[in-house]
Amino acid sequence: EGQVSVFNYNNGPTYRCIFPEPPGAGESRNCEDIGVIATLPGIIGTIQANEVIKMITGIGEVLSGKLLVMDTLTMDTHSFQFKLNPANLDIHDLSAHAKKDMITAIGYDDLEKMIQNGNDIQLIDIREKEEHEIDNIGGINIPLSLLPSSYHLIDPGTQVILYCNSGVRSNHAAKLLQQQGFKNVLNLKDGIDPITRPK
Repeated sequence: EGQVSVFNYNNGPTYRCIFPEPPGAGESRNCEDIGVIATLPGIIGTIQANEVIKMITGIGEVLSGKLLVMDTLTMDTHSFQFKLNPANLDIHDLSAHAKKDMITAIGYDDLEKMIQNGNDIQLIDIREKEEHEIDNIGGINIPLSLLPSSYHLIDPGTQVILYCNSGVRSNHAAKLLQQQGFKNVLNLKDGIDPITRPK
């Protein structure tokens, strides 16, 4: 499924007019977790380009105040209308949301130093069990899909360091932990691929 809309066009509705609050923990899974049909980004991207052409040339009807939703499995399309909330025009700083979602990342060298110095850390591989068995750098294995039901296995008082292959899934997992109130959460930058994969 893909969605297309045009925000802030000629003082029209903004993103916050249709999505007032960011999704909560586990409410919005990303393509890294669940995949995407390969043709979908191309289809949605073409529609986006079409909107740009209409805005530049001043022809047609721009998707301002409308959300177009396309399901490429059924090829059904739906259009939803929404109105401007004038209060949203006063939003000029998204730093509160940005800071809330920021996750600190560390490199593998820093992780090694923490281990050598005897720092109290909890290392967690959030990849699937099969991936963990192929190669890992230690720690316990809690797959990302099982994380919401495994918070009790994580010590909130310990420095938690999450890793995956590339750092993408572990960054998502870190955000989930942060939303659950975990304060000491770090993500292994770039994951373990640079360490375990042959060069």
